[in-house]
Amino acid sequence: RYTAYRDYLAQFPQGSEREAVERMISDLAKEYYGALEALTAVCDAQEEWDECIAECDRFLSAFTSDAHAEKVRVLRGVLQDKKDVVALTGQAAMVAGDVGAARKVYTDYLGKRPETTQKETIAKHIAALDADLARQAAWDRTAAYAINPANDIFTRIQRLDIYLQNHDTGPYARLARDLRARLDPELQGAIRAQRDEAARRQARARQQAETANREKEARRIQALQARVARQLSPVASRFVDRGDGTFSDRVTGLTWCLLDSHLDLGKCMTHQGASAYVQGLHTGGYSDWRLPTAGELGALYKNEPFFPGSGASWYWTSESFARGYHRVVDVVTSVPETEFKRVSKNEDSCGAVRAVRR
Repeated sequence: RYTAYRDYLAQFPQGSEREAVERMISDLAKEYYGALEALTAVCDAQEEWDECIAECDRFLSAFTSDAHAEKVRVLRGVLQDKKDVVALTGQAAMVAGDVGAARKVYTDYLGKRPETTQKETIAKHIAALDADLARQAAWDRTAAYAINPANDIFTRIQRLDIYLQNHDTGPYARLARDLRARLDPELQGAIRAQRDEAARRQARARQQAETANREKEARRIQALQARVARQLSPVASRFVDRGDGTFSDRVTGLTWCLLDSHLDLGKCMTHQGASAYVQGLHTGGYSDWRLPTAGELGALYKNEPFFPGSGASWYWTSESFARGYHRVVDVVTSVPETEFKRVSKNEDSCGAVRAVRR
């Protein structure tokens, strides 16, 4: 088709169909380029590029000034570079026993063709050869350290284990495993010698941690108690801070825990959990703490002057009753208000408790 189009233009240089024929030549070049791309995929898959290179040459001989010509020149360069890489790999394989010589095959090529499009591929080959040298050097260093009795046995074993983790299938893995097995009796002896001391250290550490946690918790409770005590100052005419984690209500004569369970524990609890919580309290040196009634809590939060709103938003009472298939419990909110509305919660809800005693 191309020959027929060129013959027409040569025979009829001023022909009325010249523009149409030139468009057909351009379309043909585009079609030809598409066929070249498809053929290149086949060449790449087979790693045989001679046919594709020859086809690129045929394209360029026909469509020298076409818009696709530059793309084809680039494509041809890539194909030639790929062919060169295959040849280099063959040359390097011939000197496989000499890693340095094999590496030089690639570096010499890069020195002559620094602009090659396959620089990344060649760099990977060089990197692989460098890795071979690095693996040998890494094993030599590891072995020298592991067999030196002047080094700590745990560190020597650790070096070997790390090496095996990183090179479990490498050329020196078997040597590393053999050396690890030879050192194992020495390791076991060191472990037995240090076992008792390690146990003593752990016991001391646990004791220190427990002591630190208790001191930290004590400081937290003291800070919270001090904060609530300060909040009682404006209503000190009614609520008296006893200085032992409790306060008294002059109106009712009741003694309360200064901190509710939410401030004390930092979490909420069911009604059953609240009952167990107050039974286990020894705040102020007292052990007769209990759940308050709704009226007792109402005296704090629903009668002026109100107890300062410090802690949870609502509290369990001792007043529970059945409602259908469930048990519910009267609760009292900590909202300071004179209107006392009855509110109840399912006993499995998560709330707080402010313990009271006579």
